[in-house]
Amino acid sequence: MATRKQQLKNARGKQLSSAANRARSVAMTGNSNAIGRGAWSDALRRAVARAAKAKGDQNYLVINRLADALVKAAGKGNVAALKEVGDRLDGKSVQEIRGPGDNGEFVTEVQVHVVGRKDD
Repeated sequence: MATRKQQLKNARGKQLSSAANRARSVAMTGNSNAIGRGAWSDALRRAVARAAKAKGDQNYLVINRLADALVKAAGKGNVAALKEVGDRLDGKSVQEIRGPGDNGEFVTEVQVHVVGRKDD
């Protein structure tokens, strides 16, 4: 298990500034996924490290080549690549949440009527 200090290192392996650490820890409040330490993230990091080692490169150079390939695919009209580039640059679009009411509102009040049992 990586220590908190190790988790707060950026892609080049340099420690983030204390201001960046504070900002990141505030953003992580209540969200354990925010630090990006899931199984898929770990697998991608290992794959990048293997590719870098095989070519004798630094990890960030492999990541830059991957980013170039993504942008090139988006430029050729690949819809998935276009979506990924858009999500990375502008953030994912907000999904509208609508309730079941006529104007999309949610139930905000519940009335309970207690009916007594009629004796035989």
